[in-house]
This record gives sequence, structure tokens and C-alpha cells, in this order.
Amino acid sequence: MGSDEAALRSELTQIEELIGRAQGNAAGIHQEIGSQYEGPLDPAETSELFSATQEQEALLGELEIRRDELRRRLGIE
Repeated sequence: MGSDEAALRSELTQIEELIGRAQGNAAGIHQEIGSQYEGPLDPAETSELFSATQEQEALLGELEIRRDELRRRLGIE
């Protein structure tokens, strides 16, 4: 394995770990929005949570694009 391939595989591993964390964060935010244990959220809290969810989903989309690009470059389908 060449150093370029090793670097790409290392980056792919890091990207996949970040994707896992971003998915977990987004799921946690969705759960918090849907949770009624602490009573209904006020509009400001709801807005902040929706904004955080959108940010996580945008990050996730970017990470998935990079992951797919790395996989193509490495010949992994």
C-alpha cells in the first residue's frame, strides 16, 4: 500500500467516525425535540434545536459526499 493510499484510507476512517458522531448528534437533537418529559419547548428553544438539526444534517451531507469520493478513489464501492 502506497503512502497516498494509506493517507486516503486514514482520512476515510476519520470521515466515517465523524459521520457516526454527526448521525448520533442529529438523532439526539431529534429526540430532544420530540421529548415531552420536560414539558413543551418554548418557541426559542424549538427554533434553536431545529437550527442545530439543520447544521448537523448539512455537515452529515458534506461528510457523506467526501466519504463517497474517497471510496471511489480507493476503488471501494
